[in-house]
Amino acid sequence: MSINGFVLYEGPSTLGGDGIVAILTLRSSNTKTGSIPQLWILRADTEPHTAHRLGLDSAVCGGCRHARDGSCYVVLHRGPLSVYRTWKRGRYPDAGPGMVRVWQWLRLHQPRAIRLGAYGDPVAIPFASMLPLFAAARVNGATLIGYTHQWRSLKAYPWKGHLMASVDTPKERGLAARRGWRTFRTKPPGEAVDASEVVCPATTRGMTCNACRACDGLASPGRSSVVIDAHGAPYKVKRYSAGRASA
Repeated sequence: MSINGFVLYEGPSTLGGDGIVAILTLRSSNTKTGSIPQLWILRADTEPHTAHRLGLDSAVCGGCRHARDGSCYVVLHRGPLSVYRTWKRGRYPDAGPGMVRVWQWLRLHQPRAIRLGAYGDPVAIPFASMLPLFAAARVNGATLIGYTHQWRSLKAYPWKGHLMASVDTPKERGLAARRGWRTFRTKPPGEAVDASEVVCPATTRGMTCNACRACDGLASPGRSSVVIDAHGAPYKVKRYSAGRASA
């Protein structure tokens, strides 16, 4: 059987205690990111689109406004549902003690980046559970890229330097920056870009995340944060703009 991913964590979510599973898939057809390993954080007891419909997705999304407003660009009945059902069929083996199987795969394939959070917020996973992945990535030269909407919470503090703060307004960007986070800001089309931000190269130059690797969370003097126009299905962009207008 060809192995397409590993289970990195299965247990309580830090965002409320409900059961979740964290799965690292090894390849991707996502044209924006490129073919890199991607982490999916899913409820363990409910298919993702159903969890969202029933209001149970806070276990993996926390208080993310995009989950609340229905403006998240992720299409739940595609990638997340496919990963969930593949896991339910037993097709993703456990990563092993110290994530030894992930170490072996990274050593063999040498990806340039690992995306933390193709769906779900990484902060839902206990931080200590992810330390073997961080070590494996560092030793094998892979950049960790990812975002969290939980940056206001003390739960997110250990993740600073590993994730970017996902923000939605210039005010949030400023607050997160003062707390030491690099930020990834989603904005309505036409809104100004701050001098401390750079537009995501995926939209300006067609560069993949695998090639760019700027969203690693590491803050240093003079290093820009990233901004991108709201994207996804047109109706979701409309919902996002409506949510911003009423915020």
